[in-house]
Amino acid sequence: MESKVRVEILNKVRKFKVNKTGIKNVVDSIFNELNVKEKGQISIVLLSKNAIREINKRYRKKDKPTNVLSFQIDYEKGKSIYGEILISPEVAQNEAKKLGNNFNDYFIFLIIHGVLHLLGYDHEKDDERIVMEQLEEKLLKEILVKIKRQVVKLCLR
Repeated sequence: MESKVRVEILNKVRKFKVNKTGIKNVVDSIFNELNVKEKGQISIVLLSKNAIREINKRYRKKDKPTNVLSFQIDYEKGKSIYGEILISPEVAQNEAKKLGNNFNDYFIFLIIHGVLHLLGYDHEKDDERIVMEQLEEKLLKEILVKIKRQVVKLCLR
């Protein structure tokens, strides 16, 4: 079943190459696993460490780079979803290395995390965090079994 949500991907970081079809398949898998019926559009934008730091500073008042930011533009359960997910592959790669994780798998995790925020999940309170983390883990396991393709990689130019 293909998602009714259109996914647009914009890569503003030449250092990293993305598999747009792979990323769209990840988002479709998330929506299918969660039985999401909404129609709409999600934009996924890959940004440099400095660019995401500026956005994080402006919107969250945190003057530091972050791995992922989500902006829910419109969400009406059962009807529509519109939003934007910003990911810094540079930050993600550093974090994955520090955690001893596979960069590609960690990047998929960040897509899952961003999409869940667009669907209204949060992790500010402990009970919300537990629910979101369990769902992220479940989705990541299921998606990694289904999607065996690379969605992002470092390009040495």
